[in-house]
Order: sequence, then C-alpha cells, then structure tokens
Amino acid sequence: MQDGEQNKKKLADSEDDLGFWNKPSLFTPESRLETLRHVEKQRKDQERLREKKKKVKPPRTLITEDGKALNVNEPKLDFSLKDDEKRNQIILDLAVYRYMDTSLIDVDVQPTYVRVMVKGKPFQLVLPAEVKPDSSSAKRSQTTGHLVVCMPKVGGVIASGQQTSKPVKCTPDSSREQTNKRSKPTEKLEVDPSKHSFPDVANIVQGETHVPRRVRSEPKIIPSEEDPDFEDNPDVPPLI
Repeated sequence: MQDGEQNKKKLADSEDDLGFWNKPSLFTPESRLETLRHVEKQRKDQERLREKKKKVKPPRTLITEDGKALNVNEPKLDFSLKDDEKRNQIILDLAVYRYMDTSLIDVDVQPTYVRVMVKGKPFQLVLPAEVKPDSSSAKRSQTTGHLVVCMPKVGGVIASGQQTSKPVKCTPDSSREQTNKRSKPTEKLEVDPSKHSFPDVANIVQGETHVPRRVRSEPKIIPSEEDPDFEDNPDVPPLI
C-alpha cells in the first residue's frame, strides 16, 4: 500500500510539473518569480529524497561484546610501535599532520590499548604488554609534528648499563660464616730474601770493556833506569 501511494504521488507530481512547464508564460516579473519558486521546490524535494536514500554508516566497533579491544586506523595514519627495554616502556609514534592543531587530537591510554581521536576519527592499537596509564605522557615533535606517546610497563625493572647485583638470601648460618671470616686475621706469605734473587742485567755479557778508539790512551814508554846509555835531558820535550 505504501509503495502504491508513493507511486501515485510521483505521478501526480510529474503531471503537475508537466502542466506547469507546458502552460504559456506572460514573461512578466511575477511569472519569473513563480518559475524560480517552482525550481526551488523541486530542488528541495530532490535533496530530501537523497537524504532518505543515504545509508547511515553504523558506528565503528572499537571494543567487542566480550570486552576485547580491536585495532582500528580510521584516519589512515602511519605509525610505529617500539619496545624500549632499557627504559622499560612502550613508545608509539603516530604520524599526524604537521600543521594540525593539537586541540583536534585526544589521547586515551588504557592498560591494554591506546586510543587517539584525530579530528573525530579513532585510531586504536592493542599493546603487547600492560602499561601504566597514570605515568604515560604524550607530546608533539617540534620537527615532524608527530605524536609521541610514552607508556611505562607494569611490574618491570629499568635496565641500566651497569650490572645489577643479584639479591642473596641471608640465613643465620651464612651470617655467622661471614662474621667469622671478618674476625680472622689476614695471613700474608713471607718470602726468604736469600732464596730470592734477581739477575744482574749489567753483567749478562762478560768480557773486556770496549773503549772507543779516540778515547783509548796509548801506553807510555817509560825508560828503565837499568839502561846504562840512558841520559835524561830536561830540555828535550817528551815524544808524546
């Protein structure tokens, strides 16, 4: 019945439209205004039909009925998720538009997922580990404009470059042994100096000391007093 009524209305409208356009016009200002009003009425009727035909999109499902969060990227933005083991945190780098106002971004960090609303479009990502929402932070990069969200993990230990000492279980027996070790005097080894000797490096090569030729002095010839022909003349200089 409803379809029949709609068809009747369409036929009646089409007949009225044909009758209006086939009616002779007087080309007066009043007739022109009447034509414009008829065209405006047709345009509004068409817009109403289009709005009815438009399919209303169902709302995006972010969390299922079982309570499981889904991965959603409606704004179609590039992103990277990094697990920083040294600082024990998860870092999300979302490539939002550089010149977009920060007031159009809304960040919601939950223990198991993070949700970012960019101009009303949801971006949701499930995290690989549980995080602390209260200790998380979000900031914009001054160079690229990306949104960087740092989320510390739950129940982790921040690793440093130095090795951490492992906890040792303390028992009464072990504490007694430690006190006994501290009370005992330290024993030192005594070395007999007579049995300990160092090699003489200076006398490793034994032999005649080498004197340079220029420095070596020639042996002086001393005449013996037993020579009967020896006469000592003081005016004569020595031969050397």
